[in-house]
Amino acid sequence: MFSRKVISFHVPEIVERKDVQLLFTKVIAVEGGSELTEELISELKEFGFPVTKSRISQAIKSGGLHAVLLTLSKQKTDVSMIEIPEMINISDKVSIMRGEVTVKLFKQVMGDYTPTGHNADKLIAVLNDPSKEGEILTYLSLLDGREFAKRLSALAGRKFRVQTEAEWLQGGGSLIGVNFTWTETRGNYKTFVLRNLVFGDRDKNNPENRYSNSALRLVEDK
Repeated sequence: MFSRKVISFHVPEIVERKDVQLLFTKVIAVEGGSELTEELISELKEFGFPVTKSRISQAIKSGGLHAVLLTLSKQKTDVSMIEIPEMINISDKVSIMRGEVTVKLFKQVMGDYTPTGHNADKLIAVLNDPSKEGEILTYLSLLDGREFAKRLSALAGRKFRVQTEAEWLQGGGSLIGVNFTWTETRGNYKTFVLRNLVFGDRDKNNPENRYSNSALRLVEDK
């Protein structure tokens, strides 16, 4: 026999969409392993969510909080406004982005994301420059890419992830772009491979590093 505990929510009838989206991205971060802070707990309480840390933690683990915030933010409807690059089939189970992730797309998906660590100031400068929105986003680390894929997947209800080197090779001549794009293929015990279309170059770097020619291309599992 199963015992099922139901967690109820009392959410205000009128909420600011941008505030809900901000909470949503923070909850996604906790689902990914970030700390459940007292500040976030307080913010959730203001929305009428469970009043104790243990209940909030339970609601996050069960996916209930995620589902409620997703519904409130109407992300499933508004995802049509997110300009996902053209996807090319490389098998019956996987498709790959033809182009590289743009500044605009990254900002639409990442919301309040605050880069830290290596060359974070360079990435922040690009994100804060309105003239760059239509350009390909560089100064991305593999860690940025993984977080972007996770959030885009949650928003779109699809399964995105960073490409592997084999998938990049499968895309071959159908792909476009001039930067090195990250892959999930290991270069050695601490680095990952990046590939460049222009000369077919292959590089390796630590996943936390950001450079002026490091960009991102995702694949989607169907």
